[in-house]
Amino acid sequence: MRIEDYWEDISLYLIEYINYKDQLIMVNDFLVVPEGFSEEQIKKEILSLFPDARSIDSIHEYSEGLCEK
Repeated sequence: MRIEDYWEDISLYLIEYINYKDQLIMVNDFLVVPEGFSEEQIKKEILSLFPDARSIDSIHEYSEGLCEK
C-alpha cells in the first residue's frame, strides 16, 4: 500500500480579486488546485468559475497538501 494510492498532491493558493455585484469588492479567497497548476491556469479557472470576478490582483502559493482520492 502506497500513499499515492489513496492521496493526491494539491496546492493551496491565496487569491485576491475584484468582484462586482452591486458594487466593487476586494475578495480574498483560498483556492485548492491539483499540484502543477500554473498561475495562468488558475487565472482562467477563476474568471470562468466566478462570473462576478472582474480582475485578479494577486495569486500566492500558500501551502501544499494532500487530498483524499
